Amino acid sequence: RVVSDGEQVTMPVNVFSMEDGARDVKVAVSVDGPLKITGSPSASLHFSASGDKVVRFALSAEGTGTAAVTVKATSGSLHFDETINIEVRNPNPVTAKVSDSILAPGKEVTFDPEDASPSRHSLRSILPGCSPR
Repeated sequence: RVVSDGEQVTMPVNVFSMEDGARDVKVAVSVDGPLKITGSPSASLHFSASGDKVVRFALSAEGTGTAAVTVKATSGSLHFDETINIEVRNPNPVTAKVSDSILAPGKEVTFDPEDASPSRHSLRSILPGCSPR
């Protein structure tokens, strides 16, 4: 799954109870990176018999990069945890950036390469009225 910067998502967690002693289960989620928990970071489930239940956690993306999401389930002495990585991307990446400058005789203009296209990091200059050497 890929999430876009600024997007709000609901992450479902399916909890299976197959052990007779696993009746009350606490499920907690933690995040590291550009995802934030916007609702409760934990939930409690009660199983009267073996089966499965779904608990949902609200997350929002703030920034870009890779987020690590860890889910932990605990019931008495039984423990389970899993970490997944989710990519958070800019939904509308910059494809071109234009910078205009009028160059006076004997003056200099500096362009920062970081202002170039993020995917190609290229820079092109057009100098009208100048003949190539």
